[in-house]
Amino acid sequence: MQLELANKKLFLDTLVYMILPKLSLIASFLILPWISPFLTLDDYGIYGLLISYISIFQVLIGLGQVIILQNSFFTLGNKYKLVWRRSYGLMVIVSLICCILFAFVLWFSMSERLGGNFSLIIPLVCIYFVLSPFESILINFYSLKELSFPYALGMGIVGVITTVITILTIRFLKMGYMGWVISLTSTAVLTQIYFFKNLYLNEKIYPQLWFKKRFLYRSLKIGLPLSPHQLSLYILGVSDRLLLEYYKIPISQLGYYSQGYSIG
Repeated sequence: MQLELANKKLFLDTLVYMILPKLSLIASFLILPWISPFLTLDDYGIYGLLISYISIFQVLIGLGQVIILQNSFFTLGNKYKLVWRRSYGLMVIVSLICCILFAFVLWFSMSERLGGNFSLIIPLVCIYFVLSPFESILINFYSLKELSFPYALGMGIVGVITTVITILTIRFLKMGYMGWVISLTSTAVLTQIYFFKNLYLNEKIYPQLWFKKRFLYRSLKIGLPLSPHQLSLYILGVSDRLLLEYYKIPISQLGYYSQGYSIG
């Protein structure tokens, strides 16, 4: 009987973690009839390039810390939270550095195309970067603790709200690709708000920005070798758009390609 219940829980947990990451893609596809008439090919092209740059920096922020989180959970018992707080703090510090680098990269590569939106995109993306380590902590905590339903419920609520924000900003406020940027940051902010009480207050998992050099050395020694592998996977997925940009392909053609790639 216990084995049957364990198998059932394993099946349900696997189902949740298989379907949940795809829900945002499904929602984005379903709302296309409502937002497409209010978007241009330039909107698709610019946002495709933005996501390419954001994805690369997001991998750098992770620093391969996921292996530190998982190893400490299984080997340190209740003391794993101390390591998690330090890893969380390390990722937050790196995210602040990535904010500066991202601003420079975007200034030299896309400032003319972004125009006045540049001054709005930088703070929005920086907020997303600083909050993105929370997602890594979140998914590891709930998956390792086998709490798939509370995680699925929270992310489902956040997904519905951000979908509504996307429709409002693009269809009614006619903000174009900026609606997607706002929704991206809104997802990170709403996720932080929804799970804040449980992780920060109940579990005492928060970013610890002070730690010894020994921890920094050991953490980077284990995590950094994983970063090139993770980065290579992202580069394979986004390098095509960056190369098209490098060879001065018109942004409207990039829009055709980005939309087709996303649907595919």
